[in-house]
Amino acid sequence: MLVVTTSVTWTADKWKPVPAVVRNDRQTPWRTYAGLVPRPQRASPTECVGGWPDVPSDLPEVETARQVALNLRRALDGASLRQASRATGVDHTTIAAIVNGTVWPDLHTLARLEHGLGTRLWPTGEP
Repeated sequence: MLVVTTSVTWTADKWKPVPAVVRNDRQTPWRTYAGLVPRPQRASPTECVGGWPDVPSDLPEVETARQVALNLRRALDGASLRQASRATGVDHTTIAAIVNGTVWPDLHTLARLEHGLGTRLWPTGEP
């Protein structure tokens, strides 16, 4: 059962109510940090290595993202981005951004892509 309640959180200069959800007697507030705690900015994978995605990287996170992009490119195998979007439920612009290395793919997106395309995208073994 989903029960919507209200909790209180501190904003920049005062306390204010924030919507919350109670699931199984556990309260989980919806938190927004806009203006309070800035998200750290990090360079995109393509900004970390020249010649994306053909040039390997010494940084393990960039190399993993590069391998995911290459595996995704192979998995598309001539299918359009919109066809892949319909099969996976992932927006076609997100798929293009992963292949182009302009975003860091998250676990949720990778799981949907792997399931919808019926192939593994996460690199196995040594990068």
